Amino acid sequence: MNKAIIILGMHRSGTSMLMRTLNNLGVYIGREEDLLAINEDNPEGFWEHSGIVEIHENILTELNHRWDSLAPLPIDWLDNSKVQKYKLELINLVKREFGSMSVWGFKDPRTCILLPLWKEIFENLGIEASYIITLRNPLDVAESLYKRNGINLKSGITLWYYHMINVTENLKGCNKLVLYYDSIVEETLESAEKIATFTGFELNNEIEIKIRESIKTELRHSKSSVAELSLLSEEKIAYLYTNFVEVLESQRSEMHNIESYNFYYKLFQIEELNNQDQLNKQEIEELFNRIQQNKHSMEELLELNQENSQLVQDLLKQDQLNKQTIAELSNKDQSNKQLIDDLIKENLENRQLIQDLNKSLTEASQSMDQAMVQSIALAHTKLFKCVHFIYRLKHQLFKGNFKTQRNFFDWIYRKLIRREPNHDHRYNPIFQIINILEKKKKTEPDFLIIGAQKAGTTSLYHYLVQHPLIDSAVTKEVHFFDVNYDKGVQWYRDQFPSFQTKSDHLTGEATPYYIFHPNVPKRIYEMMPRTKIIILLRNPIDRAYSHYHHAVRNLGEVVGFEEAIHMEEERLAGEFERFQSNSNYNSEIFQHYSYLKRGIYVDQLKLWFDLFPKHQILILNYESFFGDLPKSMKAITDFLGVPEFEFQYESLNKGEYEPMNPKTREHLRKYFYPHNQKLFRLLGQRYDWD
Repeated sequence: MNKAIIILGMHRSGTSMLMRTLNNLGVYIGREEDLLAINEDNPEGFWEHSGIVEIHENILTELNHRWDSLAPLPIDWLDNSKVQKYKLELINLVKREFGSMSVWGFKDPRTCILLPLWKEIFENLGIEASYIITLRNPLDVAESLYKRNGINLKSGITLWYYHMINVTENLKGCNKLVLYYDSIVEETLESAEKIATFTGFELNNEIEIKIRESIKTELRHSKSSVAELSLLSEEKIAYLYTNFVEVLESQRSEMHNIESYNFYYKLFQIEELNNQDQLNKQEIEELFNRIQQNKHSMEELLELNQENSQLVQDLLKQDQLNKQTIAELSNKDQSNKQLIDDLIKENLENRQLIQDLNKSLTEASQSMDQAMVQSIALAHTKLFKCVHFIYRLKHQLFKGNFKTQRNFFDWIYRKLIRREPNHDHRYNPIFQIINILEKKKKTEPDFLIIGAQKAGTTSLYHYLVQHPLIDSAVTKEVHFFDVNYDKGVQWYRDQFPSFQTKSDHLTGEATPYYIFHPNVPKRIYEMMPRTKIIILLRNPIDRAYSHYHHAVRNLGEVVGFEEAIHMEEERLAGEFERFQSNSNYNSEIFQHYSYLKRGIYVDQLKLWFDLFPKHQILILNYESFFGDLPKSMKAITDFLGVPEFEFQYESLNKGEYEPMNPKTREHLRKYFYPHNQKLFRLLGQRYDWD
């Protein structure tokens, strides 16, 4: 009859671009009004015959499928009576639209899974069919489907595999040409020459100009490598992509066939969820139809037979019960809403009460400080020196024993003859009052261990509080300057020992989120500008992997490591801006799922170096720290100004998990390399992280 050229390829694989090239060469694809309209998903046009696409959609609907269904078609789908009816419609369409054309063509990605039907049509009509297959990296296809349709990456890759398996199964022995999407975009004219040779058309300057203008490289938004594909897909999918021609020409592939495709059921439960969703929608629609039918039946029964009035009354009664139930549920819903409103109001009142109490405590502390200053000033006035003399005269000379009387005359001698400064405050009532005030005050920490998370901060803090001159806080991670900042300064001071401890003792806490939280450096500097900062830095690759497994064990992380780091940019989108615009903003996503961002140490340290002098900050390398603990702990005790101590070393908070995929590790090495170089220049030293 004539010759047909069919474009085959997965959705988002450049089939429209290829069809336009064929049309420029002279292949008839139908009248312009019969082609699908342009939209934002494909601004250059789909170049698909709307009649063919509509029949394809009807066939898939009849078989309970969609274009994005992952489940294979039933084995006997071609024998379905309605499919055969649609087959006749396609035959009539081909005769009507293309019967008078010597060379014609069409494209629709659904053709990949409907090839057996089209092969029968071509055989029945005596049409010589040739096929041009376009292959795009499955990862790029999946990312495009995710942006357009919200289909996750693994489902998109599997959908590509299903379409291509059908092509390899049904085109053995057929006339075909395989082209890669990247070659069409990057080597446009060379690809056009291959197509012209395959189809028997000739290229000229005018056609070459049209083809070059039709290929829009700016519409390609992603270009992934085979290595990136291998990280996120089964090995056989990457193999099929890179060795497609070999698989297509082989007689039979044990790995790449429809029977082996069932593996996806074990990997994904997506189709089951989709089916359930469809069933739910269908059931809702059926229930709605039944209600309408019942109402209609009630009206008919009332008109036709008075004997059925009792049935109508029963149905009306049931309807009334349903309304009553709905009313009761509505009342309960209102009650629940009121309860929620009351709880919210009570919570706000409690928060206000806490703020008022913190304010009162702060004011009380300030009053105590002021009282101490005024008391000290009063103790040095001439009036109070007279009071002090009378007080000693009464308690030492008149009421004291021989020893206290002698001390009194010694004091007189030192004070009046030798004019020595007085450090004995036992008989000075002002300083007795000051001592009472000091014992009521709480202190602030002398040092902070601010990170990094999963870099050994738990072990370091455990070692330090063994020292007899270092007192621990109520808990290792106080989280005041990040998530508990609204609780107030007095709450923070209550987490540490009071001044009743010896004056040469130190105290501190270790909250590894401090180094990463963008608002923490300024908060600490404003409250404690002279506190000492200790930082442990770990190879960011190992830190990220340990962080991920911590999230799996404790925070409910459900995706794999590779997908988690791939999703991180989307998860953290807009978080830094929200911190900048709202000083009270907190985010569990930012805190718990920042696997890679937490490893960009150079950006974090710059915020601290802008505020604190470098002599107040001690930075240690995780690998060197645990490689020589005695030497490292000596450096820390020297930094804190306490004597050396024989610490008992025990590794804490260390998780066990499988080694990282080498390909993933290499990918992360390249990711962190430029950031690490900036860090080394900032610190003036290098770590063995490469």
